[in-house]
Amino acid sequence: MKFGIVGTNFVSDFFMKAASYVDEIEVVGVCSGRKENAINFSKKYNIENVYDDYISMLDDGLIEAIYIATPNVMHCEMTIEALKRKVPVFCEKPFGTNDYEVKKMVEASRSNNTYLHDGIVPLYTENFQIVKDNLHKIGKIRKVVFSFCKYSSRYDAYLRGENPTTFRRELANGSMMDLGVYIL
Repeated sequence: MKFGIVGTNFVSDFFMKAASYVDEIEVVGVCSGRKENAINFSKKYNIENVYDDYISMLDDGLIEAIYIATPNVMHCEMTIEALKRKVPVFCEKPFGTNDYEVKKMVEASRSNNTYLHDGIVPLYTENFQIVKDNLHKIGKIRKVVFSFCKYSSRYDAYLRGENPTTFRRELANGSMMDLGVYIL
């Protein structure tokens, strides 16, 4: 499947690493709001097609699926535009900035009969697998409390002014949007 990537941040690097293990995935296009970032990302991963406009990437006809790893506030619009073109979407979490956006995205997926998937994966991480593998030792579970707290790996950079978008409210970023989805 030929993927296009929108967004060139660190999570896109994780996607590229994961995609390298799947023979059926080929990344053929990359898009960033800053073309320079898309060019650098394309050189790093040998991606042939570079865009600074995701609509152009969608309309080129080169991609069969799209991975969206942009600021959260952009997820809804980009997802719906891809789904309207019947391009399957793998969107990073959180899907949208509120339940209204998520409902619109799901409706676009259903009405266009096109696949929509989110990037939330805690059930497949090592800690959850360990719990699952040991459930037989625990017995009947009456209550579970998980703590999803961590010191943001980006907070020190933010304090130094190196990563100004990380906690900007107008982009729907910050710890609640980043980690809050895990408790829903």
